[in-house]
Amino acid sequence: MATVTVEVPDDAFAALRRSPKEFAQEMRIAAAIQWYHQGLISQGRAAEIAGLSRADFLDALFRAKVPACQVTVEELKEELESWQRLSGESSTPRSWPVDGNVREPGATEAREEAHAVTYGDHS
Repeated sequence: MATVTVEVPDDAFAALRRSPKEFAQEMRIAAAIQWYHQGLISQGRAAEIAGLSRADFLDALFRAKVPACQVTVEELKEELESWQRLSGESSTPRSWPVDGNVREPGATEAREEAHAVTYGDHS
């Protein structure tokens, strides 16, 4: 691993109530979070730079109020459309709302059958 030297005012450690070692660790985490947030590095690489496990890096992202998922809605839509083209699936998954109400496949039929059993309606 490479070593980087950063000059910091002598009183910075006292003001932050951190030892030089703690300060260096916080700098690594802050840099990794910033570079991840900017989309410059992956989550795995950021955890490595921060010197943390992936789970601990996710905790650090949460504390820093940085979203762990860096994918936009548009990117998700593009991925879904690409997958659908490759798999031959329809453009709207069956459980997505068409009119604002989420419907699972067969849900209407199941409700009608439950109604018939409950109320003796066998039409």
